Amino acid sequence: METKKETKRGDNMDKMKTWYFTFGCDHPLAKSVQPIRASSAWHARLKMIDMYGKKWCWQYDEEQFAEVQKKWGPYELLQEAEIDVCEASEIAQRLGVAS
Repeated sequence: METKKETKRGDNMDKMKTWYFTFGCDHPLAKSVQPIRASSAWHARLKMIDMYGKKWCWQYDEEQFAEVQKKWGPYELLQEAEIDVCEASEIAQRLGVAS
């Protein structure tokens, strides 16, 4: 029987997916998208809030973002960020919200 090797920090790394965040038309990064790899939509959102505060617009999974690009044209991809469970917990604690 095969077992998955768990790491001390980021034991959900194999379950991570990329989430895409847009900024809205009045933002300086309006035609850019911030990709964030995270184990959940909530953890990705915590990282986005940590990076940009509340100055962003929408969050999409990969399928949803593919549809957005078809409809609205190409976006400039910013450098991908990543968040693991430990960092999500630290950010949530700092923001005073549940992780």
